[in-house]
Amino acid sequence: MGPYTLALPVLQSARELDYLYHLAKDGEGTGCVVEIGTMAGGTAVALALASRDSGRGLTYTIDVVARPEVHDVLDAHGVSNLVNVITISSKTAATNWRALAGPSTSIRLLWIDGDHRYDGVWTEILHWQDYLEPGGIICFHDYDSKFPGVVRAVYEYVVSSPLYHDFRRVDSILSAVKRK
Repeated sequence: MGPYTLALPVLQSARELDYLYHLAKDGEGTGCVVEIGTMAGGTAVALALASRDSGRGLTYTIDVVARPEVHDVLDAHGVSNLVNVITISSKTAATNWRALAGPSTSIRLLWIDGDHRYDGVWTEILHWQDYLEPGGIICFHDYDSKFPGVVRAVYEYVVSSPLYHDFRRVDSILSAVKRK
């Protein structure tokens, strides 16, 4: 992944993890990175390392389930000071984003890998897309026939939307850029 050789607890392929790293490192903007769906913390490590390498802001990882091992993974990779772990629902976090993020609510990379049901995915898109800065990247994991809810919601609210362009796919990740 990028310049790192890490053994991370992730459900992404090596290509997907490398793609995420480069999106977070090389993407436009000055805002933060937000991950929805923490699981074991592996992608949070990748996103935080990329943010650090680019000299830009914090990474926030949001999950409704508290997982103590996440802090161990972040500590083991030296990024615990770069990741804000938030244990509430994505909708609650979005509704209270100004209080959680402080004065700058701008997001340059929004990584959605939480609820894989149709209602959950479109809810995350609608609640978070206004915080995504123009030129920012929204990306989804499990954009694959095994997860029809993800595919349908992303197609209806992102692929079919005039707000987004520059669609790219790497394995089961689909990314898009928010128009300026």
